[in-house]
Amino acid sequence: MLSNKNIIVTGVGKGLGFDLLNKIISYNGYVYGITRSKSDLKKFKNIKNCRVFLGDVKNKSIIKKILKQSNMDKKVINGLVNNAGERQRTKFDKINKKKLTALFDTNFFSIF
Repeated sequence: MLSNKNIIVTGVGKGLGFDLLNKIISYNGYVYGITRSKSDLKKFKNIKNCRVFLGDVKNKSIIKKILKQSNMDKKVINGLVNNAGERQRTKFDKINKKKLTALFDTNFFSIF
């Protein structure tokens, strides 16, 4: 189904992102993943068919790094699962501009 497909998945460190990474690999796909948490990286040491990068999707340099690596690996990127998300536990009427901007930059970032 996903044989020879190379997918970028954001937010692979936990929850749905981690499950998506494993599901794509189970269908013979390859994942370039992004996680913000350094402690999550150890989960991926023994998982084949993925390369996980430490970074934040708000920083476009991480995307450039992945695209450079995929080029070095001679793998064309076939898709994106924009799973990374940030949640606010602040009441709506208490959210300031800085928190709202961070929320939108993470949840609605543009890869290009």
